[in-house]
Amino acid sequence: MAWPSLAVELGLEVSSTALVLGDASSGLLGTGTLGRVDYTDVTASVLEASGVQLNRGSTRNQGPYFRYEAGTCQFTLDNRDGTWDPTNLTGPHVAAGRTLLQPGLPVRVRATYDSTTYDLFVGTVSSWAVEYGDAGTTSTATVTAVDAIASLSAADPIESAEQGTGENVGQRIGRILTNVDWPMDARDLDTSGTETLLSTTLASAAWSEATLAADSVNGYLAADRAGNVVYRSKGSVPRTSSLVFDDQGVGLPIVDVETSYDDEQTFNVVKLAREGGTEQAREDEQSRARYGVRGYGRSDLVVSTDQLVADSAAYIIGQFADLETRIEGITTTLTGSSPAAWWSQLLDLDVLQRATVSFETPDGRTVTRHGLVRGVGLSVRVNQWRWAVSFTQAPDPNGNFILGSATFGVLGTNTLQAF
Repeated sequence: MAWPSLAVELGLEVSSTALVLGDASSGLLGTGTLGRVDYTDVTASVLEASGVQLNRGSTRNQGPYFRYEAGTCQFTLDNRDGTWDPTNLTGPHVAAGRTLLQPGLPVRVRATYDSTTYDLFVGTVSSWAVEYGDAGTTSTATVTAVDAIASLSAADPIESAEQGTGENVGQRIGRILTNVDWPMDARDLDTSGTETLLSTTLASAAWSEATLAADSVNGYLAADRAGNVVYRSKGSVPRTSSLVFDDQGVGLPIVDVETSYDDEQTFNVVKLAREGGTEQAREDEQSRARYGVRGYGRSDLVVSTDQLVADSAAYIIGQFADLETRIEGITTTLTGSSPAAWWSQLLDLDVLQRATVSFETPDGRTVTRHGLVRGVGLSVRVNQWRWAVSFTQAPDPNGNFILGSATFGVLGTNTLQAF
């Protein structure tokens, strides 16, 4: 029987190698790393009954675009001795007369299995909720933390001069992150795109600005389990599955599965425009005849040419003109006797992985679908690990062949679609 060990950690101490702005000795540029902390393991104080609850990802797409919402982490600490009470200024977690138990405190949850350590969540505390009961004999502190998306959604800098003309989306997101002092080592950005963007004044909140850039080329913007901001172009998302879930004991096990067959992600008339550009419209007549007019439009894209807008409209039609049975989500659990390979795959599970889900129906049919992981929920209690995995529609593994496009007009690399 082999179970992972779980570690819940709080950044209660500033590292000796940290750059502390305003400090006479630690505030000298070039002597340390901004924001570097030393984590303290607080797992022993986590109440077993509540365990640790992690949720990252998206509930639904917004139109044809992937949307990743702020992830959360929650756990409850035994506070009978006042250790985890922010009002206790004589407790162990006080510096210069101020409590360290406050919003913004770094949080990290990790699992170690077979000598390998996996980050499951990296973020910052958003709230401390302390409760007292039983005539003052018990107390708990429930800690809620959020990931990078919450921080970047709140980061709304002052408008600057126009800048960034001609850069691609990965470069633009890097510029946005730098403007709000996001660490360089917490970025995983695809900067290989050939598309070019209009200038920006960086006037919007960082996450909104980055999302607009990604939307403009049908890209994918997310935060991973290690706290990194991740951008993938539509051409760089996985074309083959790295995960297989099934109910036959071959792949990762399935406890239950939910499918959807609706028109929520069906679009057969697409009208897009960039700032200062001409509207580019595409439609699929066969889809219109089958399902009626299913339209989608917007006029705020930030690509530099109308041709790039036309490419985006054609891509959406190619991916979303037809109805598709989707895997909305599955749940799965492992035990101490589960194969080591299953544990490593699920502990390594993250958004934007491509997965295959295959299951048998009560009437004897086998249903198989593919999707991109859009959300991961994990509940951990003593000897109980339960994942809830949600999916979004995976791009056509062959892509779309678009005449005249520098990216999608290369023979042999994509599939010709009828628009």
